[in-house]
Formats: sequence, structure tokens, C-alpha cells
Amino acid sequence: MYELYQQRLFAANAMDFDDLIGNAVKLFERDPVIRERYQTKFRHILVDEYQDTNHAQYRLLQLLADGHRNLCAVGDSDQAIYAWRGPTAKT
Repeated sequence: MYELYQQRLFAANAMDFDDLIGNAVKLFERDPVIRERYQTKFRHILVDEYQDTNHAQYRLLQLLADGHRNLCAVGDSDQAIYAWRGPTAKT
């Protein structure tokens, strides 16, 4: 079923939420010019609900915030609702 889902996404020239994050990470890691362009667009980054951040989201934040190093994250480990999804961020 998953393979069919992926084929249909590709045929529709579409991405799901995980693809949006994963492909952005791949693009930023592969192309420093594009990465720097987005780093300058996002001079300050605020992340809410940081306790539910997974590794891919954390990596995207690293790549975006690396330019100005102006990252503010707020979260509450008592409100972590996605333990089943494997968040790795520590509060």
C-alpha cells in the first residue's frame, strides 16, 4: 500500500508532510547556495512545542538557524503527545 501511495504522490507531483521536511533537509544539505538564501530569509526562528520535534525537524532547524544562530525553542516535556512517533528533542 505504501509503495502505491508513493507512486501516486509522485504522479501527482505532490509531497506529504514528511516529504516536505525530508526533501528540504536533503536540498539544504546538498546545495549551500539555496541553504544560505533561506538562512538569510529567516533571521529569527521560534519553535513552539519543541518537545514533539523529531530528528528530521531538528535537522531542518539546524540548517536554517546556522546562519544567524538566532533560534528560540519552547516546549514542555509534560505535554509530549507524540511519544509513539519517536521525538528525540530534549527539553
